[in-house]
Amino acid sequence: MIANSQTLSPLICPQGSSEPGSARSYAQSRNGILIGMSYRFAAPVFLDLCDAMNPHILICGMTGSGKTYLTKCILMRLLSFCDANVIAIDFTGEYAQLAEWFYDKGSIPENLFTAQQHMCYLGLNQMDDTARVDAACATLDLMAVLMRQRGGSGPRPIFIIIDEAWKLIKRSKGLEVIIREGRKYGVGLITSSQLLQDSSMEVMSNVATTFVFRTTNAHSLEIIARSHGISMGAIPDMRALDRGSCLMVSIHKSANTSAFLIRSVSGLEEMDTVSILKGKKMEVKIGIREFNGLINSLCTGDAASRVRQGVSSPRIELTELICALIEAGAQRRGILCGLRKIGIQDCDIADSFAMAIARVNTK
Repeated sequence: MIANSQTLSPLICPQGSSEPGSARSYAQSRNGILIGMSYRFAAPVFLDLCDAMNPHILICGMTGSGKTYLTKCILMRLLSFCDANVIAIDFTGEYAQLAEWFYDKGSIPENLFTAQQHMCYLGLNQMDDTARVDAACATLDLMAVLMRQRGGSGPRPIFIIIDEAWKLIKRSKGLEVIIREGRKYGVGLITSSQLLQDSSMEVMSNVATTFVFRTTNAHSLEIIARSHGISMGAIPDMRALDRGSCLMVSIHKSANTSAFLIRSVSGLEEMDTVSILKGKKMEVKIGIREFNGLINSLCTGDAASRVRQGVSSPRIELTELICALIEAGAQRRGILCGLRKIGIQDCDIADSFAMAIARVNTK
């Protein structure tokens, strides 16, 4: 559901009667990241980062309420369907398995700004506490320098994922720079926290999107309400939320505030495969890692990125995929071999090739 700050309270409460029609168009945004299903009618809710006031995201709530799970979902969707570059600074090893799908060992932050790599992963869980903080601060300071050196938003947005970033705010000058200036350079911060007492209102006012999972801390809710310009009465009882349920509050470029009460965050299992279709007669499912590998084997550099961006959906028509590959300069023999390798039959490939070539020639 979507609402402005004046009508927020009656709309986000579960007892309400209906969702505004405007929520439908917002949920179907092609630029959105799927977050989950709305509380009342199980309608898909998307976070449209292109429409947000800035790209920064805060996720808060009690331990075990679903914060890390949502962060992993957002990370995967940014890399798979939004053509974004991501650096994960991981204190606990939570993101190691997911990161293996996307990053090359030895990746460095500088490559994110030159588009040579899509993901950089810094696993700090083997270090002691002091060394972790020092390494995280040094990386954030470097990112701030690289961000300013780039001088503009660049061809791809860059997101920094780090848990409990607020604990570093007094240690890392770079973190403060990223929060304040990241929007104009196309750099966003995604962080989570149990409590928000350590963060200042000045910092919180630079976060456009907040996800609130189950919490019993009234002070945290007060901070969220003030930073988003809404009243405490407009926030439902966050103590009663089930695990995986959350409130999503966003400030848009129009300066309006919207809120969605989400029944459950859509899991990784819904986004870790890609279905390649041919009408209603054929469907081949492959993992995202295998799908990205197929594209990378047929195209290089920006051409591969354009293909991923052009077919940024978990369900792709075979003809559409072949069109995108041809237009990106992939060799037809290579396309044929690659599609065979993932289990698509020659007859289906031949039919779709004919339609794809005709479509390309008429453009």
